[in-house]
Amino acid sequence: MGEVSAGNLDVVPPRRSGSIARHTLLKTVVSNPKKMYVIRSPAGYGKTVLLNQIYDTVESTAIWINIRGKDKDPVVFLQKLDRSLAQIGNGVTKRSHLQAFDGIVPPSLSLWFVSILDEMNRIPNLHIFIDDCDLLNESESNSLLGDFLRDSLESVRFYVTTITDIEFKHSHLLMDSQLGTINQSDLVFNINDIEALFQFNDGAAPNREFVEKVETLTEGWPVAANYFSKNVNN
Repeated sequence: MGEVSAGNLDVVPPRRSGSIARHTLLKTVVSNPKKMYVIRSPAGYGKTVLLNQIYDTVESTAIWINIRGKDKDPVVFLQKLDRSLAQIGNGVTKRSHLQAFDGIVPPSLSLWFVSILDEMNRIPNLHIFIDDCDLLNESESNSLLGDFLRDSLESVRFYVTTITDIEFKHSHLLMDSQLGTINQSDLVFNINDIEALFQFNDGAAPNREFVEKVETLTEGWPVAANYFSKNVNN
C-alpha cells in the first residue's frame, strides 16, 4: 500500500493504541468490495479505528484525508486532496497540481477538478479513505466529493466515516449495488470482542461472567467497554 509523509497530519491516518482487530467487519469489506463503504454511527463506536484497520488491510495504493470544518471551502478541500495524491510514494504521482500551477489556485474549480480526477483514474486500484466526511455537509466541497464518486473509474474506491447520513450524490451506487454500509449495530462489541479487549489490555483471559456483566452495563458501546478494560479489575 502506498504511504504518505507523516509531515501533514491531515493526510495521514491517526494511530491509536489499545484497539482490537475487527476481523468480522474487515472480512466483510475485503470479501465484498464496493465502490464505496460508509461507516456511520455516533461518536465512540470506533468508526475511525475500523477505517484505520481497513486502510492497513488494503494492498493497493491508498490515500487518507482527515476532514476539518475548514474543508467546506472547496479550494481548501481540493488542496488537501491534491496534497494527498502528491504524497503517494509509488512514483505514480510526483507533485501536486497546485505545484504545477506554481502555487496559484487555478481560476476554475472545474479545471482543477478534472485535473485531480484524471490523476485519480491514472493510479491503478486507488483506495481513498475520508474520515469525518459529515463535516462537509451543506457545502460545495460535499458536491465535489459526489462528483468524484460519480466520475471516477470503477477501480477507484472510497471509504468514508460519518455521524450523519451522507449528503453527497450516491443514488447511482444504490442502483448498481455498489454501496456498502457499516452501521452502529455492526460496530457494537459482543461478548467475544469484550473478552478479547480485556485480554489485549491485561494479557490474561477474564472471567466469562464478569465479561457478560460488562457487556450488559456498556450495551456493547466500544468506548465504554474500552474504559472498563483499562480501569476496572476483573
